[in-house]
Amino acid sequence: GPCGLSACPSDDGRGGGGRGGGGRWRGRRSSGGDTGVSIGKAFFASSLLFHYHALVESDLIRGDLIEEDKLGIILCGMWSLWCSRNDRRHGKDAIEHRLAIKWAVDACALLKPDRTIKVNTDGAFVCSSHQGATGVVIRGAEDDFYVAAARWLPAVASALVAEAEACRDGLLLLQGDGRCHVIIEVDSKELVNLWANRNSRSEIGTILEDIRELSRHLQSFELVLVNRSANCVAHACAQQAVVSRASNVWSGDAPAFLLQALHNDCNHVD
Repeated sequence: GPCGLSACPSDDGRGGGGRGGGGRWRGRRSSGGDTGVSIGKAFFASSLLFHYHALVESDLIRGDLIEEDKLGIILCGMWSLWCSRNDRRHGKDAIEHRLAIKWAVDACALLKPDRTIKVNTDGAFVCSSHQGATGVVIRGAEDDFYVAAARWLPAVASALVAEAEACRDGLLLLQGDGRCHVIIEVDSKELVNLWANRNSRSEIGTILEDIRELSRHLQSFELVLVNRSANCVAHACAQQAVVSRASNVWSGDAPAFLLQALHNDCNHVD
């Protein structure tokens, strides 16, 4: 399978985590930034299209009017507005535009290469004892479950170190031919900023260097920031290690404690 993961599905789609997958992953969910401005504009456009629905069928098909990368956002925005209108008709509170935009971003599909591997990582830190854990979940471009891991850290300096350790654990689980496009999703803004500015001195400098070396053999590598709700699967693994104070790796089928989080993540449920 991709990157040598023994739990990866074969080319005919029968392998991997039949019970742990569910749904399809088509991209990453943005944490905001400049994206929020363009998303707001696209969402406003979806509002206009919603109210002038007679134009939707022809205008959405015409590629010269709407950029391809905005089309998915507009469609998600229209769906959100339609749900909001139905709620209002049935006496429920309408969806706030801010929340509707967030939902459209989270649900938007960004197509990735066929050999894309999605890795969610999260670190847990117990301040009172300076102990912690790491959690890793690896999935393919179709959201099929490959492997998950939880590692207990009997001694860890800080929450940032735990986050960096988790990221390194994710890459250590990837072994193979190097033809993979790997996206690691984390919910630590500080970690992402330090990765982008690797010349700065920090307590995780050595770990960042390990991450750089481990990612060299990959076709491409991205470390991206996502909302905490988009990283629930890795968080569940880290918490499992905190509770059990043990380290485990699960391949093939997802462990029972992870099934609900995988389902929620595939269906964009917070």
